Amino acid sequence: MGPNNQHMIFQRIVRDDFDGVRAYLDAGVAPDIRGFRDQTAAISTATSNSWRMVEIFIDYGADLSLEPRNGRTVASILRQMLKLGNVRLSSPDGQAFERVQEILHQRGLM
Repeated sequence: MGPNNQHMIFQRIVRDDFDGVRAYLDAGVAPDIRGFRDQTAAISTATSNSWRMVEIFIDYGADLSLEPRNGRTVASILRQMLKLGNVRLSSPDGQAFERVQEILHQRGLM
């Protein structure tokens, strides 16, 4: 366990350590692990606008319909980003943002 009694994967998320996150997931950490304020790892990464990291959790089977106590989901965060125009679509994270948006549509979550 790391700071705030959270799993170390959350430190890797904050550092955008894609290989470190994959290593934890390959070692058996659940893709829906919860951390600060009951947020899943996918919600935590969406909150920090790291959509390429969200894709990693999707690849490992994260349930995008889960929500923490505050009710925010990956879909609600994505809608907020769309509304605010906070995503540069030409960037690698912007392209991942569009792919995540399509996945959410396909799963009926948007």
